[in-house]
Formats: sequence, C-alpha cells, structure tokens
Amino acid sequence: MLPASYCSTTPKLFLIILQWEKERYTTSKTHYLYPDRDLIASLLRLYFDIIHPTVPILHRPSFEKSVADGLHLTDMQFGGLLLSVLAVASRYSDDPRVFVEGNSSLSSGWKFANQGVEMLVTGYSRSLLIPLQLMAYFALGTSFPQVAGLYLGLGIHFLQLRRGYRHKRKGRELKFEEELEKYVLLSRCYVNLDRMISVFHGRPTTFRNERYDVDLALEVDDEYWDRGFVQPLGTPSFASYFVCHSQLCEILGDAMRRLYGSKETKASLGWNGPEWEQRTVAELDSAINDFIDSIPPHLRWNSDDPPKGAFFDQSATLYITYHLVQITIHRPFIRGKSSLAAPSLSICTRAARSILHTAHICLKKLHRVPLHSVIDTVFLSGLILVLSAFGTKRAGLPIEMNKDLAQVEMALKILKISESRYAHMPHPCCSRLINLQVASSRPTMGTPPGLVDS
Repeated sequence: MLPASYCSTTPKLFLIILQWEKERYTTSKTHYLYPDRDLIASLLRLYFDIIHPTVPILHRPSFEKSVADGLHLTDMQFGGLLLSVLAVASRYSDDPRVFVEGNSSLSSGWKFANQGVEMLVTGYSRSLLIPLQLMAYFALGTSFPQVAGLYLGLGIHFLQLRRGYRHKRKGRELKFEEELEKYVLLSRCYVNLDRMISVFHGRPTTFRNERYDVDLALEVDDEYWDRGFVQPLGTPSFASYFVCHSQLCEILGDAMRRLYGSKETKASLGWNGPEWEQRTVAELDSAINDFIDSIPPHLRWNSDDPPKGAFFDQSATLYITYHLVQITIHRPFIRGKSSLAAPSLSICTRAARSILHTAHICLKKLHRVPLHSVIDTVFLSGLILVLSAFGTKRAGLPIEMNKDLAQVEMALKILKISESRYAHMPHPCCSRLINLQVASSRPTMGTPPGLVDS
C-alpha cells in the first residue's frame, strides 16, 4: 500500500510545472525580427492567394485583424505563427528581402522559419498546432524534407493529447471557436498532409481511417463564420475543395494500408492472394469513381474552359490529386504477370498524361512555382511515362510512335522551374528522368530494374 503522504502530494505534484522546467517552457522571447510592414503585407497576400485555397488552416479575417492590431509584437506564440506563415509564402515571392543575405532564392523564407522554430520548444500549447503544420509544409522544400515528418508527428501527438482526432458535432449549436478548432486542431488538415507525405516518402501513414472520427468541414467560407455558419444560397463555396480533398485523402489512406502494408500485417488480416487483390482494386476503383462524380460543378476541371480565380487552383490540385490516387491504387501491379498488370499500366499511363497536361496548363496560366504536392506528382508521372516508352520498345514498335516522351519533356521543364525554390527535388529528379529518357531512346533496352519500385 502507498503511504498516505504520497497519495496526498502526488496529484498536486503533477498539476504544476516544476520551477526549473518553467523557465524553459514559459520564458517569453521578445526579439523576433520581423520584416518591413510592406513585405509582411505582400507575403500575406501571397499566402492567402496561393496557399490558403488548398490549405485552409487559418481563418483569414481574424488572422489579418490580429496582424493589423500588432498582436505579433506582444504575443510570442502569435509571432511564431506569423513567421511560419511568412516562411511558407516566401517561396512564391521574388522580393530579395525573403532570401538569406548573400544566398540564392533557395533560401527564401529560411530567415523566418529559423526564428519560428524557437516557439516549438516552449512546451505543449494548442496554439502550436498551426505553426507545426506550416513548418512541415516549409520543410518539404528544404534539403532535409524528412524533417517535415517530425513536425507532423509532433503535431499529431499534440492532437492525441487533446483527443482532437475524435470529434463530432452531435447536433450542437456551432460556435466560431469550435469550427476553427475542428479545422485546425481536430486533425483533418493533419490527416490529409500525413497521407500526402506518406505516399511520396514511402512511409506508413500515422492515422488509419478507423482511428479518427472527425466530421468533414462545413462548406461555409470564412466571411460567413460569424453569420450563423450559413453559406448564401447559390454562392459556390471555397470550402468545398477542402471537403473533397479530405474525402480523396481517405481513399488514399485506405489504398496505402491495404495495398502497401507489410506482408505480415496483410497476412494476419487475410489481405493476400490474387482474388483479394482484384477485389480490393475493384473496391478502390469504385470509391474513386463515386468521388469524381460527386465533385461540385464549380470545382470540375475542364482544360478547355477551366474554373476562374481561386477555384482554378483548387480544381487543378484536386484533379491532380485524384489522378495521383489512381496511380497509387494501380502502381503495385504494373510490373509482373498478374492479370491486373496490363490494365493497371494503362490506367497509370492515362493518369500520368492527365497530371502533366493539367500541370502544364497551370504553369502557363499562373507563371509561378507549383505547389510542393504538384511537383512530386509531376516527377512520378514522368517516371510512369518513361516506363510506357520502354513498353513501346518491348512491343517492337518505333520509339517515335510513343508520344509520351514529349510529356516527359514537360515534366522536366516543370521540375527545372522548381529548382529555384525547392532544395531537395530538382537536380536528382531531373537527372534521373533525363537518364531514363535517353535510355528509352536506345535501340534495345529492357525495363530498368527497380524503376517501378523506386
């Protein structure tokens, strides 16, 4: 039996932060170095024009009001949040003030991100959840993109501490703070980013679909949050994209678990054998076909007459992600003797063409560096089309009959443009695609070992 003195003191002990720890976790930093006001304003416009439509983790009216009121000058945590926003936005700015002095445009945003990291060592606070996610986005374009997974994992751990991955409205009256918390703290954005990082970095997802229970976002734009959460009838919602993207990421997560899990895990669940594979692919294909039919009219992609304004970015990104999910579902089967091999290669090839065609339209219209997820998807699409070129050669047809090599040139162009802002991607990726492209043009060549598995 524990002594009575232990029982009486233990609760109090664990309800406080000990004095020698408090200095680390509560000491305020007051010397953040912010850029000039005009640069802050410029970067905020870039952030809300380019990032926010597809990553809606901030409530724009309240955030901009807080910046205008100078909250970042008195509140350390909000200051760290502002710096993380400026860091992400800097990738799309040509203002030399966003570069580290004396360095290239690859350093864009680093001076802000480097300061923002300071707030991450001040202990757990729910206000860290937005900066953690923004720092993950920023890290994806650095020399060590693996760091993004560390920021993401820390944020997900904080969510679990708050049980933020299990949250339902249950018919209650909505409050502004509750919907904002659901958007940011309660995991949809984290889950979506987790899926995208996992598919590109080849690691398991952190959240399984059955482990979180969070409502989809309301299809209500920021300016109507303080008006009863009601979107005016007939007004297309920018929030519809986030709902659609979340649904797509659920399918992506399901595909990754069922098709890319370890042999031991799949065997223990009875997820093995040709019949199971065919049934699983059919179920996932059905889910993604149902999804594409459910996209609201204002987000439907038409390359001849694409949506306007922010809906252009949203629609293009949504359809690029849709085709990425198609590739993810069928990619394991495009090499081998399975009955799925031929149809899977055909589906992956068509999806890759669509991705590069859409990305090319975006490049011509927007004249800026693509979003990180688009760059990764472009590289994958280039690999798929090079594989298609090798297939043309194996069939004994002239390589000139394969029109996909011109699309590979477009992939190389997009990757080349990204060289100025994304440190880890361009040179290795471009070199690899160029080498494969050259190899596919030689008189005789088999499919390079490991091409599909890389």
